[in-house]
Amino acid sequence: MSALYARRASETNRGGACTGWARRPRCVNVRAVATRTLLKQSKVGRLGTLTAEGTPHLVPVCYALLEDDTLVIAIDEKPKRPGRLARLRHIDGNPRVSLLVDVYDDDDWTRLAWVRADGEAEIVEVGGGRDDALHELRERYIQYRSMALEERPLIVIRPRRVTAWRDATP
Repeated sequence: MSALYARRASETNRGGACTGWARRPRCVNVRAVATRTLLKQSKVGRLGTLTAEGTPHLVPVCYALLEDDTLVIAIDEKPKRPGRLARLRHIDGNPRVSLLVDVYDDDDWTRLAWVRADGEAEIVEVGGGRDDALHELRERYIQYRSMALEERPLIVIRPRRVTAWRDATP
């Protein structure tokens, strides 16, 4: 992405409205139908955090988009290394994150698309106020229905900027 495009995109985002440019990523409203559809239909996202040294760290995650436009990620019971997960340690140190969700079709590149939500994450430890998030995650992922997610932290992302791209081939 050129520096000029990045500057123009950030300028258009200041007022809350973003204009699209053909074949280039554009800022979008998370409420846009195409954006919500991609986020709702895709099952896997890539969570980007930053290490203490500033190195990007990406992990595939299961997520859900809630009605209030927040994104939630469960820390599930799949086997993981002992101790606090790197993604949680990174968020503890720097809450700025990105969640990238994409569609890739090897046979039909006109179907390619992605949405990236940049924002701040909060780790919500065990406790109340998580019922809607857990319900939505369990609706999306049948494996979560038998897991004790109530006993594990959730990552809650509040998007500050949402960028999307899809092929504009007529």
